[in-house]
Amino acid sequence: MDGLPGYVNIDGYQSYWTQNWYRYERAPMCPDCGSPYLTCDPVRKVCISTERKLAPHKLSSLRLEPRESLPDVEARSEVAMLNIGATF
Repeated sequence: MDGLPGYVNIDGYQSYWTQNWYRYERAPMCPDCGSPYLTCDPVRKVCISTERKLAPHKLSSLRLEPRESLPDVEARSEVAMLNIGATF
């Protein structure tokens, strides 16, 4: 276990770590999933992720490369808009 001298990987599977070192948030519940990226599935009554789509006015500015699908172009354009700082 990197950074924890005296421990090996198998030690990380002990319940001690899950009981004392981290916690999970409760899962979102319908009808209000509490996030713009989740929506309620009325049939299963669970929150599911929403599909991200580009606005129609943004589609006209995208350029498809050979063998590139629209989701590929959408992902590339979203990454291009990220403020990631200086490039090394």
